[in-house]
Amino acid sequence: LDNGVRILVKEHHAVPVMAVQAVMLGGLLFENDTTNGINNFLAGLLNRGSDRFSRLELTEAIESLAGSLRGFSGRNSVGLSGAFLTANRTDNAIDLFLDTLLYPTFPLEEIEKRRREILLAIKNREDELAQIAFDLFYATLFTAHPYRLPIIGTEESLRTIAREALAAYYQSLLDPHQLIVSVVGDVNTEMIVAQLRRALEPLPGGIHPKVLPPAEARPDTGRHVRKEVDKQQAHVVLGFRGVSLSHPDRYSLKMLDAVLSRQGGRLFYEVREQRALAYSVTAFSMEGVAPGVFGIYLGTDPNKVDEAMMAARTELARLRTDLVSAQELDQAKKYITGSYEISLQSNNAQAEELAFNELYGLGYDNGRRYLTAINAVTAEDLRHVAQTYFDPQAETVVIVGR
Repeated sequence: LDNGVRILVKEHHAVPVMAVQAVMLGGLLFENDTTNGINNFLAGLLNRGSDRFSRLELTEAIESLAGSLRGFSGRNSVGLSGAFLTANRTDNAIDLFLDTLLYPTFPLEEIEKRRREILLAIKNREDELAQIAFDLFYATLFTAHPYRLPIIGTEESLRTIAREALAAYYQSLLDPHQLIVSVVGDVNTEMIVAQLRRALEPLPGGIHPKVLPPAEARPDTGRHVRKEVDKQQAHVVLGFRGVSLSHPDRYSLKMLDAVLSRQGGRLFYEVREQRALAYSVTAFSMEGVAPGVFGIYLGTDPNKVDEAMMAARTELARLRTDLVSAQELDQAKKYITGSYEISLQSNNAQAEELAFNELYGLGYDNGRRYLTAINAVTAEDLRHVAQTYFDPQAETVVIVGR
């Protein structure tokens, strides 16, 4: 649109349903110790009241359209997601979605309910040792960047976030140049665009563009943290600084993730099946607008921690020195391709992919380019990336357990 809002529409008439997504650059990326959790906080309030509807009225209106509507937030974004049966008037559903997106009222009563919900969730996380390990891992690998913070926030930050701060922050998110709306399903493109144009084109431009937090230097020394808990289990996260979504090495890191962690992958076979050193083991690659992480998670017996870590490090060392076999490479590519295709079977998933790819600067049509890039990865690429990122002298290790 003239003010910068981007609208993406994909018609799909197999079933009378549609999905609609509005995504904005935000999330953990723009938080600090004081505002930590504000994106997650407000995301849960978007469907709790607008200029036209109370929470109860909004719920009844959504149900009358056989629909769903919820806010979401993550490390790099915040937004609103909806799904509706198109037989119940597409224009009504879009109007409801737009009203919720553009005019949330953040009622004080709902804010306090939401605050209590999150504080309870934070308290309950004390029993989730794996989650504690991951939170501590990010807080150790990153020392200044917002990725060090928990998405849910902390008790200290959540208790101080006021309604005025929520409302002001949300208005800053509604920057037309950083707002993407995608619609996928049984719709008429011309009608949908016209309806969205009427509502979104009046959004004022001139909002100061968001400034990304400064990049944090890649660690050049090891970081090791242990948290003792009185449980007969241990949770280990071992990893390294990774890359951003725009970095060409992300495809090789995704391939290494598949080589290591899929069922039948090296970690699953060697660490769990053959040597019974862990009851849960996986690799993970998280890319963001800023460089993310690559790591390995191990859930194991406290008496097996050292041996399990040694086995995981052995697999990383093999990737740095030896070429992955042609069979492993082919299996990993098939696994990623198959998982990608399966993940896009719903209208919701397709709407998400279109919107997020566009928001993050990859282009709404990046999906096929992603698979092309994955299938172009060679064994030499994998070894080079392993040598580049899996520096044993700069690994971060977090152990939560006895």
